[in-house]
Amino acid sequence: MFQKIIRMWNNLLYRLGYERRAKEKQAVDPNAQKWDDIENINWFAMAVSKITNLSCTETTYDIKSDSALTEPIADMCNDLENKRFEIVTKMLGSGDCYVFPSFDEQGSLFHSVLSEERVVIVDTDGENITKAYAILDVYKPDKSGLVFFLIRTHKLDNGGNLTISYDSVDEAGQSQYVEQWEYLKNTSTQFAGVNHIGFGRYKSPVSSREHSDIYGVPMNFGCGEIEEQINETNKQVLYEFKNGQSKIFTDPRNLQVGKDAHGNTLYEIAENIIPLRQSEGQHGTQIDMFSPALRGSEHFEKLEKQLQMYERQMGLSPGILTENEAMATGTATAVRRSNADTIAFVNSVQNSLDKGNVMTLEADGIFLNIRRDLWEYNSDYYDVFGDSQEQWQTLVTAFDKGAVSVERLTKWLYPKMTDEQVAEELEKVNSRNDMSMQSAIERSLMQ
Repeated sequence: MFQKIIRMWNNLLYRLGYERRAKEKQAVDPNAQKWDDIENINWFAMAVSKITNLSCTETTYDIKSDSALTEPIADMCNDLENKRFEIVTKMLGSGDCYVFPSFDEQGSLFHSVLSEERVVIVDTDGENITKAYAILDVYKPDKSGLVFFLIRTHKLDNGGNLTISYDSVDEAGQSQYVEQWEYLKNTSTQFAGVNHIGFGRYKSPVSSREHSDIYGVPMNFGCGEIEEQINETNKQVLYEFKNGQSKIFTDPRNLQVGKDAHGNTLYEIAENIIPLRQSEGQHGTQIDMFSPALRGSEHFEKLEKQLQMYERQMGLSPGILTENEAMATGTATAVRRSNADTIAFVNSVQNSLDKGNVMTLEADGIFLNIRRDLWEYNSDYYDVFGDSQEQWQTLVTAFDKGAVSVERLTKWLYPKMTDEQVAEELEKVNSRNDMSMQSAIERSLMQ
């Protein structure tokens, strides 16, 4: 499907006069392993999964507002929280991730999460996107191999007016009739004065080193050579163990001769009883074995060093694909120092998440007709490299000094609680404290 998508983009963009944009869409590092490669050992996918988990574990997003009108925005924010793992995985794996607001058949707004290959940016004004094409849906009607694409166009003019239109095209980029999308084809909707492209973009924080002006790059950008070396070493390990298998040498009279399924001669050692005729002058054992010592440790040491280099080239600390001794034996300070690069990278991923979330929620507000000044976005990220006991003590000390609220303490203990649930929990605590105080007063009066 990936090749069909690339072919469609090339044909469509050439037809629309965006030849240069078609070339920019091509991979800037064709030698690096692809995140969606499922046919080979995918070290890159392992690293992406680890960083995604470090970036998203126990993360919460919420909307602060005094207006009931913003409740739909809060619902969409919860949806982004639920999809944060998918978003980060696609962002780091391909360089970009996009979230397009769309309406379902019941008229409810939902988020379509699209990976990098499904969106083409054709015009920009500085860092702002002013025109883009997106594959919103793919349809394969039968087994003939035909594929049709639902294309959605977003265009922002100089006056800040956003126009959204649709078309259905084939693999050649030509407009085609597709029954299920016909009600959308050639339709156009305009949102006046919104000054927003109408979708959210999550750009990878990895530096493109001036190789790409528009698109983000995946986490393994520029790592093609070290990935090739790692794969070669892994092949050597497998060959070493295969070459080191035991070999048996014996007199042919100890063997049974047969044929395999292809008619080739097959030898097997007869079980239990083996008649043997000793030749005159023959001495020694009847069966010899060749079992060489394996050099696995040398190969694995080489693989370990290459994986460490791979981690460093991606801008990460040891411990993503290799062992990090400080994680098991070091103090909290030593752990943070040994993971400084990974901590910095995770922070940059979270910043990209926040920026993309705000952009997406602003796009939701356009579709829901909710003003931007009615709500504020907040996020809370768990420090996976911190000591939880130290974090709690820090919060308790801050509470004693009046720096944080008791609600913040409760939210830290139960990050999944909503504000309403936190309020209910504190009401129960206060009620229990009041009862304890009343009992204490009664006891003192009875003395």
